[in-house]
Amino acid sequence: MEPSVTAYHTDLGRNHAFNSTHSTKRCRDGWVSFHLPDMTQQLWESLATALDHPEAIDDPRFATLQSRREHYPELNDAVTSWVAVKTRDEMARIFRDTGI
Repeated sequence: MEPSVTAYHTDLGRNHAFNSTHSTKRCRDGWVSFHLPDMTQQLWESLATALDHPEAIDDPRFATLQSRREHYPELNDAVTSWVAVKTRDEMARIFRDTGI
């Protein structure tokens, strides 16, 4: 059974002040939601690779948990654009395969 992917149809929850690292991203056919950048190094590397951007792993802005927090706006913009080209089913597989 495929995992359920949370969908939001409003801006509520997206980068909300009380949930600033919780990201809701538009994909090709809906929305997906996950925590960013507060994921382990292993999850970050798996996500970047699964989203076809392994070069981001070595980007100094995103290389550590602390740097991802410090550069959250850039990280958020990058991941938003990467997710935009995926479908909900593709993202569900990525989440399942990476353990997110």
